[in-house]
Amino acid sequence: MQISRVLCPFVEHFGFTPRPLSVTALSNTEKHFAKTYFLPPLLRLALTWIWTALVSVFFYPLADSLSLLARTGLTGSAALLALYGSALLDFLLGLAVLLAFRPRLTTVIQLGVIIGYSLNTKPGHTRIMAASLWAITQEPANGCRNYQPSGNGNSP
Repeated sequence: MQISRVLCPFVEHFGFTPRPLSVTALSNTEKHFAKTYFLPPLLRLALTWIWTALVSVFFYPLADSLSLLARTGLTGSAALLALYGSALLDFLLGLAVLLAFRPRLTTVIQLGVIIGYSLNTKPGHTRIMAASLWAITQEPANGCRNYQPSGNGNSP
């Protein structure tokens, strides 16, 4: 059996040549499952991007979105452009994942978008996400600011 260039690194690393599904003794159901094994995670990823876009535009209050963007230094028409532009980008990424459009390029763009969303730039400095977006930095809502766990005898 001739080895394709794509399989050469795999064969060199693992020391064996995988057999194609067409020559295995699998049932049609097993072959179908093998071909669609990664579909559910990709579907969830696509729907996450699409849902994020829909929530940003239709469900989350516009004033609150603009308030969050103001903390990063974006106000007025720049904030609206960032809000609707990022929602459009999220939606298009969801479609690209769903339709398997250029998977490598789509993956690189997704990573870039996630990094871009995580790092926000305000004139004069760069910081990791607005602190108010991090749950760990939020003040406890139930008045447990000075809570000290009591020992249960199991810890040193």
